Amino acid sequence: MKKIIFILILVIILSSCASYTGENLKRYIGFTNDELIIDYGIPDSEKMLDSGDKLIEYVKSRTVYGSTTTGYIRFILKDNIVIDYSFNQEVPISGW
Repeated sequence: MKKIIFILILVIILSSCASYTGENLKRYIGFTNDELIIDYGIPDSEKMLDSGDKLIEYVKSRTVYGSTTTGYIRFILKDNIVIDYSFNQEVPISGW
């Protein structure tokens, strides 16, 4: 019984440490620029693309046991509405 409780607690802890995924970000499709900022925060950078669309980028870092992982999340907005997203989580950067 103790082993089952331990495994359940471990699963809960590990799932709470999960990083962003496509499924998590999919919900932002259709958000306005203001709704995205209210829900996700102020972006680290914004750029107008030649197509007239806007690129909004968030950079996230996390340090676990002395190893830092950095990644980005990008949203594309057309007419002030999120139409697409992409993300990348880089390999850990050690020794900083």
